[in-house]
Amino acid sequence: MPTRLDTGDAGFAVAFAAWLAAARQPSADVDGAVAAILAEVRAQGDAALISYTKRFDRLELTPETLRVPPDELAAARRVQRGVAQGAVEQGDVGGPRADPGGQLEPRVAVRGAQADPTPRVEL
Repeated sequence: MPTRLDTGDAGFAVAFAAWLAAARQPSADVDGAVAAILAEVRAQGDAALISYTKRFDRLELTPETLRVPPDELAAARRVQRGVAQGAVEQGDVGGPRADPGGQLEPRVAVRGAQADPTPRVEL
């Protein structure tokens, strides 16, 4: 079950630290589901990938639409670089941030993370 944390909650810092420190190991049922999906994709290739995309993402693909055109990939990379550069320029990467009242507000930063325009899928 996903853990939901709200940075506005008074206990956020403690809850986040506990979440980071918690040992998380995938359960056997998730391991089995992932292994089955990987085996099917290895065995059936694009047909399995198209089927799972329809199932999990509710997106109808065909062998012709499976490949993302190079110009769309280039555009996505430019957007990603722009978002990252904007975050750096605005000081939204790591460290404390001053609020309008001049007080330092502790922040949480994930170093080394990359922006990813694709959605995540939960099993």
